[in-house]
Amino acid sequence: MVLEAPESTLVLPRFVHQESENLQVLTDPQAQTLLTNVGLYSRARAFTRAPDPNSLLTQKALLAFVEEYFLTDLPPDAATGKIVHTVKPPIYLQHSGHSMTIVGLEKWRDGSSSLLVFDPFFSPTKAMKELAGRRISSKVRPDVYLKVYRRKMSYLAKYREFEVILLVPPPSAVASRFQKSHL
Repeated sequence: MVLEAPESTLVLPRFVHQESENLQVLTDPQAQTLLTNVGLYSRARAFTRAPDPNSLLTQKALLAFVEEYFLTDLPPDAATGKIVHTVKPPIYLQHSGHSMTIVGLEKWRDGSSSLLVFDPFFSPTKAMKELAGRRISSKVRPDVYLKVYRRKMSYLAKYREFEVILLVPPPSAVASRFQKSHL
């Protein structure tokens, strides 16, 4: 199953992630401040180092969290074959001085998962640019086009800690929903 980002995707400013005296990595508190300053509410969550350095518990917890996030509160017509469409905004992901935007998740037949991300370190491939705005044929092999957007367990295993930032409804919207459900 592939979870796709909604048609209107939040795109955060593109920050260069390189070590340099003149460049700064956007940290989670800075990202939350940026979102707040443009009128968006957010919530941060940390996935901390597992006690056993060889354990992949942290990475598995991140993947499970992302899957649950995208599958919660799905609209009735969300599932269309192998693709599940969600209206959830993307997730901002940070690890060891690098950040990217999670726009979806792939579930493989063997039960493993891959994050689908926009990574400012990579530019879209020429083949992907040529597909933009066109209807995609069923003969197109997605693995060719999605390779640079996938972050499998082998990638996640290189890092021990992760932080995510989720966009959340403003407090007034949450209070309104709560009041309606308790009438």
